[in-house]
Amino acid sequence: MDRIFHFRETHYQQMRILAVFIISPILVCKGVHYKDNFLIVFGILLALWDSLKLLR
Repeated sequence: MDRIFHFRETHYQQMRILAVFIISPILVCKGVHYKDNFLIVFGILLALWDSLKLLR
């Protein structure tokens, strides 16, 4: 169990950065391409949520 907590502490910020700069733009682009408003909104909300967590 300690290994899981150690992994989370060491890689928490990298995963947030990945979500903000890689996954969110991909979701928004795919939403625009397929004209899917849910993907667009979800990508924007994911970027906002994770960027606020990075500022903390």
